[in-house]
Amino acid sequence: MGMGKEIRMNLENNKILKRFHESYLIKNECWIWQKCVNPKGYGYMSYLGKPTLAHRASWMIHNGDIPKGKLVLHTCDLPPCVRPSHLWLGDAACNTNDMMKKGRYNYNKRTYKGSDSSNSKITEETALKIKQMMLIMPANKVAEALNVSLHIVYDIRNNKTWKHISLPDSDQNEYFVFKQGEIKGEDCGSSKLTNNQVKEIKRLLLEKIPQRKIASLFGVTQCTINYINTGKIWSHIKIHKESESSNHNLSITDTGG
Repeated sequence: MGMGKEIRMNLENNKILKRFHESYLIKNECWIWQKCVNPKGYGYMSYLGKPTLAHRASWMIHNGDIPKGKLVLHTCDLPPCVRPSHLWLGDAACNTNDMMKKGRYNYNKRTYKGSDSSNSKITEETALKIKQMMLIMPANKVAEALNVSLHIVYDIRNNKTWKHISLPDSDQNEYFVFKQGEIKGEDCGSSKLTNNQVKEIKRLLLEKIPQRKIASLFGVTQCTINYINTGKIWSHIKIHKESESSNHNLSITDTGG
């Protein structure tokens, strides 16, 4: 390998390592991924130019390549955890055996529900409270407030468990009167942006400012900017094209890339 190529690879690896260690929060011995997360709770990041699950990227950063046919599994059972010491390599059979050992494997669809199940760690009341709080709080805050595992909250949010527990109508609930979807934008407890900031972001997108520069300017991930651009989030914020280049109070210098 030429000296120039080796230097470039070292610089790239240093950038990846820095970005990785800036993207998690230490919580109860786990390193919880704080950036982009998929619906199953697994974080992801760009690793050597490719979208990669964050826990797999963590393994490769700290241990090298993942052998073909191997999975990166968690000892802590938390999908967003990227702590290297909580990860191990196994195959599909290892994964199934691990689920059976920890009581996460569904042997029979006709199993007991809720607190009647021997594997249940919470009650119906707690499951209902989790569903209610998830309407106005992010998953990690719900887990912290109720002193339950983040994995439990993710499973309920993704409708893997406690499906038979339904939210009451808002007029029957004196504490949580919001229905899912009614809390939008800056009124959402997990929002990192204000309505005005999103308007400015949309104007900058119309001006073809690179998404990574916008993300850096507003202190959010490029994934967030992309979601705003495609209408996956903040779709209720509208701007008029005629005002796209007016009243800017932010200075953007495009250096390419």
